[in-house]
Amino acid sequence: MNTKTPFFLASFLILSACAGSNSAQSDPFETFNRSMFAVNQGLDKAILKPAAQVYGVIPQPIRSGVGNVLSNLSLPVTFFNQTLQGEVSSAGNTLARLSINSTVGVLGIFDVATGLGLEREREDFGQTLAVYGVDAGPYIFLPILGPGNPRDLIGRAGDTLMDPIYWAGNNDDEDEIRFGITLISGIHAREGALELLDELENTSVDYYATVRSLYIQNRESEINNGATDIDALPEIDDFDDF
Repeated sequence: MNTKTPFFLASFLILSACAGSNSAQSDPFETFNRSMFAVNQGLDKAILKPAAQVYGVIPQPIRSGVGNVLSNLSLPVTFFNQTLQGEVSSAGNTLARLSINSTVGVLGIFDVATGLGLEREREDFGQTLAVYGVDAGPYIFLPILGPGNPRDLIGRAGDTLMDPIYWAGNNDDEDEIRFGITLISGIHAREGALELLDELENTSVDYYATVRSLYIQNRESEINNGATDIDALPEIDDFDDF
């Protein structure tokens, strides 16, 4: 397989179940979105969640190393987006972090940079478009792409094109490399959210509305380069009011 299109579909399928969640964005396609959300739930319960539970048996130091490598691989995309947004200082921080962790940290297995005060930052092309004034548009949930909006769907495609991994490898190898990284990323992220998502699903009267609300709030926080204000988020018990 030499075309990149199947990779796009497989990548988004794996990552969609792990996509984060945010509050006042319009949801004119709610009926459709709920149907797609149900499809995603089915895929998650049948494939991704069981895989994440098996992955969770691996010793924590190994899983931490995997997470560090995955974080390091994402830094070029963050660097490019910080540059596009004119965040010179942040871009320098990310470049230094990438250089140190890729060398002293042995290809990113060890997070040496954080100990040196170079904190990890994350930027994506959806955030870049927001900085340039592009409206988000309506909330959309797709079974392959997960929660988002038109601006962020375009942003995901832009991030893929910025990612050196997208252009790595030769002939058929490039697809296997990218798919393998996407697979591990999805399982690693899902394992880290096992307890949280189970609690949300079990305590929310309307799980779809809960995910939508958290997604929009989180996304706004990311765009504004601020950590999510946990105190501003609704308590899990509050979702009984939906």
